[in-house]
Amino acid sequence: MVLSTEEASKQVSTPYPPIDPNPSFTRVLLNFKPKEYAVVVASAAGSAFFGYLAGHPVRVPSTYCATAIGTLGGFCYSFRASLGRLLGFEPNN
Repeated sequence: MVLSTEEASKQVSTPYPPIDPNPSFTRVLLNFKPKEYAVVVASAAGSAFFGYLAGHPVRVPSTYCATAIGTLGGFCYSFRASLGRLLGFEPNN
């Protein structure tokens, strides 16, 4: 069942006015702010450093794995923040 924009916005009350009650994946990515890109880069860099230090016998594979996990974690955090702004759960300032 597909809801129209008016029906979707009537179902949930949010603390802020929703910008898009049914955003697509692309719309959420385009709504990223510079801070969120920085979060992805910082989490990738920090986890790469940790993976290098923690993976003494196999440093290179450990670094790659930790970088992938950190990048995915930073992306999920940023995606959630962007989606929250579009849906009206976080302020859009």
